[in-house]
Amino acid sequence: MDAESRKQIERAKKLLMNELREGLEPEARISVTLVLYGEKPGASIITDRPSKLEYFCDLTGLEYRKAGENDIGNEYFISCDEEELERVESMGEFLGYPESAVEFFNEYQGNRLNWKYIQFLEELLDDGEIDVEELQYLYLVQYIPELSEENVKEAIELGKEREKSVLQKDSDSGLEIGSQILEEEVYSARNFVTQQKIEMLYIDFIMTYETGELEKYFMKYLPEKIGFEHTYDILMMLTGEKPGSLVMSPDMEQKKALEELCNELDLSYRVTGGRERSLLDKILRRDTRMFKDGFFIARDEKALERLEQSEGRFYGFSDRGVGEFLGYPRESTIYYQESTDPATKASEEKVQELKKDGTLSEEEIELLALISYVPRPEETSVLRAVKIGEMREKKLKELDKDLETGIGQKYIEEMKASDSSLY
Repeated sequence: MDAESRKQIERAKKLLMNELREGLEPEARISVTLVLYGEKPGASIITDRPSKLEYFCDLTGLEYRKAGENDIGNEYFISCDEEELERVESMGEFLGYPESAVEFFNEYQGNRLNWKYIQFLEELLDDGEIDVEELQYLYLVQYIPELSEENVKEAIELGKEREKSVLQKDSDSGLEIGSQILEEEVYSARNFVTQQKIEMLYIDFIMTYETGELEKYFMKYLPEKIGFEHTYDILMMLTGEKPGSLVMSPDMEQKKALEELCNELDLSYRVTGGRERSLLDKILRRDTRMFKDGFFIARDEKALERLEQSEGRFYGFSDRGVGEFLGYPRESTIYYQESTDPATKASEEKVQELKKDGTLSEEEIELLALISYVPRPEETSVLRAVKIGEMREKKLKELDKDLETGIGQKYIEEMKASDSSLY
């Protein structure tokens, strides 16, 4: 390979890995890579950085055609073959979807099928028909198969074949674009089902809430009442990053503020777990209980109903039930439940060890302030937590862009500046 070719490759990698990282959604970056490696005939891409995308195509030899504009950005059709661009009549065929999947998709409208698909995958997981590790391969398929165990497993196998092919072509070409996209977007900190639910809930969040009412509560009112960390937790629940949120031991004024929030934003909640205040406390308008109430909040009533099916020591619920409600990884919840030593101390030591050996940078450690839980003190769990922190930081920046507000940046700064020995 001559020097000019190497230079082009490095420029293309920099474009897709860095300059287009904010200009393309994760699924779009995967699509571009699959088209580049000949794994699908074409892709439909929306970007707010059209000149960067066009330059990437020019460098890599991809053909492209501008298909239109909308509020989000410019839409492009991309293919390895110019003839494919000339006959974009059947979008499903152009995108490389099986005819059966196209016909099945046409039976539904909007996100109804997406929700149905996610629910079906959850059932397969619960029944043990598929493993959670296999779900990542659905990122490489990019279509919804007919809802049967056979079709889902077939899609997973196709994803595995594409992964193997991309890695082989990476090795043969020296591009290394495929392996980096797999690492950043496919080998995710969260499985396919979880990530898809979060993305759909975020879309619903943007469609449902207005900037004014969110700024009213999240820029001043709630932080003054319950502090930034509790308020951040509620914001993460609203954006879909967490199934539920918990404010521990709120006083009467805090409860009033939280009830007002829930009533105005149409949120479900439960106040439970603490024993009754004494008559003297009621007379003197105080609360001297050591174990006060827990204020549980969720957008979905079903999340609270699932929580109430568990029984245990934590506000009357099991540690695992509460961990699931708060969106904590099961491995970290189990560690916390079984550990006899302070969980935070062991995790802090692991983080510092990974920093010392160069596995984690200071910037990556700062992202742990955004995760709202203590990761299991193992390298895999800590690195997964960093990835989740990165995703949340990106989601907060998207929030600011989509709602034209400064809420997200405010909470990134506040949480990273929080006083936590782990971070």
